[in-house]
Amino acid sequence: MIIDFLFNLVISFLTFAIGLLPNFQGLPSGISLGFETIRPFVNSAYAIFPMDTLFQVLALIVSIQIAVWSWDIFWWFYAKIPGKLT
Repeated sequence: MIIDFLFNLVISFLTFAIGLLPNFQGLPSGISLGFETIRPFVNSAYAIFPMDTLFQVLALIVSIQIAVWSWDIFWWFYAKIPGKLT
């Protein structure tokens, strides 16, 4: 019952926060034009270095960093709990 209240409180807040966001109608024309401008340069860079491998490595680094931060945040919250068993 208390857990349901906490979940409903979090869900209500997230629903409210998402409701404040404007409707997405697509990227502005300047950003789309920028992507179209850089596409030939990225395609020519594939001959020197595989860009998809670069993006995979960057995604791996970001995911590991998020996991480390999550671990640290968990232990920080755990240290704040009074009367823990350790």
